[in-house]
Amino acid sequence: MEWKIRSFIGLILLFLLCSCDSGTYFSEFSKLPESGWPQSNQPEFLVNIDDTSQVFDVQVMFRHAPQYPFQNLYLFMHTTFPSNKQITDTLTLFLFDAGGKPLGSCMGDLCDVEFKYRSQVKFPEKGEYRFRLEHRMRTPDGILPLVMDAGLRLQNSVRNEK
Repeated sequence: MEWKIRSFIGLILLFLLCSCDSGTYFSEFSKLPESGWPQSNQPEFLVNIDDTSQVFDVQVMFRHAPQYPFQNLYLFMHTTFPSNKQITDTLTLFLFDAGGKPLGSCMGDLCDVEFKYRSQVKFPEKGEYRFRLEHRMRTPDGILPLVMDAGLRLQNSVRNEK
């Protein structure tokens, strides 16, 4: 009986190791305050780009409670290039469908959701890029409840594999 349990655990570990995503160039979460996400708290992600010919898909990621009180999330994505050039994009991300069902994957009191921010991106400059997320939700006190983490991921684009 013990060998069956060990074999089962071994198979699970093997599956987890084999399912690791080698196409991820950068992936990081920033923990947000338990009391809520204040508008003044703007998570930053620093990404070093060494190869300007590489193509990426850029995603923003969130962890939130299923009781999040809004259907969507309005954001500014501020990007600063190594040359200090800055651009800001406005994003509207839907966390729930029209019927109130979460669009991400939920387990217990936590939902994970990912959104493609940009596809097939070639960064024009070598060096450190700074991505900063700013929520633009209208709440009475500027604090967005029930969002636990905000993240950024750069995936090697399928275009790189051709």
